[in-house]
Amino acid sequence: MNSEAAIVVVALVIVLGLAGLGAAIAFLLTLQRAVGRCAPRNRLLSPDQVWLNLIPIFGIVWQFMMVGRIADTLRNEFAARGTPRAPVPDDYGRGVGLAMCILGVVSIIPYVGILTGLAGMVCWIVYWVKISGYSRELAQGGAPAGALGAFPMPASYATAAAPEPVSAGERGWVALVLIFGYGASYFQRAGLSAVVFGIRDALHISTVQLGLVFSIFAFGLMAGYILMTVVTVLCGARRSLAAAFIGVSLASCASGLVPGYGGLLAARFLLGVFMGGLLPGAVQAARDWFPPSLRPLLIGAVLTAGPAVSLGAVPLLTFAAQHLGWQAVFMITGLPTLIAAGMCLAWWPTPAAPEPFRGISTPAFASSGMVALGLLFGAPVSYVTSMAPAYLQRLGGNISTIAVTGSAIPLANCFGALLAGVMAWALMSGRTPPSRVRAALLTVFGCLLPVIALGGIGSQWVVTMASALAMIGYAGWSALLYSAVADAFPARGVAVGAALGALMASIGGMAGPAVFAGMIAEVSGYGAVFAAAGATAVVGVAGVLLLAWLVGREPSMSAASAVGF
Repeated sequence: MNSEAAIVVVALVIVLGLAGLGAAIAFLLTLQRAVGRCAPRNRLLSPDQVWLNLIPIFGIVWQFMMVGRIADTLRNEFAARGTPRAPVPDDYGRGVGLAMCILGVVSIIPYVGILTGLAGMVCWIVYWVKISGYSRELAQGGAPAGALGAFPMPASYATAAAPEPVSAGERGWVALVLIFGYGASYFQRAGLSAVVFGIRDALHISTVQLGLVFSIFAFGLMAGYILMTVVTVLCGARRSLAAAFIGVSLASCASGLVPGYGGLLAARFLLGVFMGGLLPGAVQAARDWFPPSLRPLLIGAVLTAGPAVSLGAVPLLTFAAQHLGWQAVFMITGLPTLIAAGMCLAWWPTPAAPEPFRGISTPAFASSGMVALGLLFGAPVSYVTSMAPAYLQRLGGNISTIAVTGSAIPLANCFGALLAGVMAWALMSGRTPPSRVRAALLTVFGCLLPVIALGGIGSQWVVTMASALAMIGYAGWSALLYSAVADAFPARGVAVGAALGALMASIGGMAGPAVFAGMIAEVSGYGAVFAAAGATAVVGVAGVLLLAWLVGREPSMSAASAVGF
């Protein structure tokens, strides 16, 4: 590693370290606020004791004790106020808090610790959301005698619990911002593919270094799913989306302005971080602004926007790179998301009153499992479909067949997500419960995923058809899984569930090349890859369908019906 790259790595470590410290302080402030709003006689720890969690080594043990004592403190306080959370059993964050602590400790184990650490981060965000919700409930009920008064309730939560009706025009503006903004973000992805050879020649970098430019974006994306989701939970969808759009624009422009390879790596990492906030923010906005019948349609349209833009962006940006240079392309691709940020800030309607806080329900846990299993085990199918043109070339396929396959797969990606949204909207408009509609459609689209295994037969048109059908299934699955999160999770926790799904999709997609690379040595190896992808899809389908048919009617539906959705 040269000195420039080393400086960039050190700078990234410092930035991420400061961001992590800031998040930890904000988290502990939330815990202190919640305990401080409880009467002293009901506390099992003082508000200031939460800061013991920052002490090295001791904090590892203390966090387990702290989670239990906070849960008991909240239980005592709600019981003393005469508002125990019955008849729905509530552990006041004890379960997810202990899971957070255990996964955090286990994350020190090599290799396994990567997955447990990511799971621990998700549990941390869920626990943070739960405790913040309890704190708001205590503030709404007024401060009891002896409770700390230094943490006043925000004015936005002092209104009535029932949200104001949302007009069709307001929903239309939100949908326009989400679809345009998410589609605009794909210009940056397409831009790198269009200028890859110009970067290599201008910066005199090797093929390995060029691959790192692509992969560091993926790592930034995974970091963004965690960091930007915290911003969404704390600041709301509008502010987090505006920040993400602005950050994407600046990072894209920086990619064309940096003088060397190290600066390009830093810019691409930051681009991934900010882009990681877009999908969770969009799903959160779908929950905030749209009724259950329209959420799958909106999410499907948002997921369609990105691949649709990619279809036309690559040739357009390649032409621009040939005439303007690769730096200019990065500058150009930063403009659409800057426009999206302006739309978000100028046209986003005034938010309605937030929903009253409720705990993580059984449907929410089941939905998180559906998302994790579905997108983790389904992502290899998406990766293998992208290999279909190369497979056909190894089989001696003619140019027209390869071209048709290369065009059919991205079109199938767009069609699948939109088709799932339209079908869900049509069925839910007939008063069919969302959980039942989702279970049926997950079955239909899930059964398309294992079809990818037929591509291993070796017939050219079978490869094309199997790849297109499997991609329709995966895209439709994604829209339905994210809509499950939007329906079943607590209002302030939807972004967490969406980030979990996006994180699992990224892990599954990155695992594809590592797992299947050894199978592609010969033409027959491609057949094994298609078969392995089909087998992983079967595992994902089985797990998702089991959970989908066990999930009952979402609690959010009754609340939505009560306010006229």
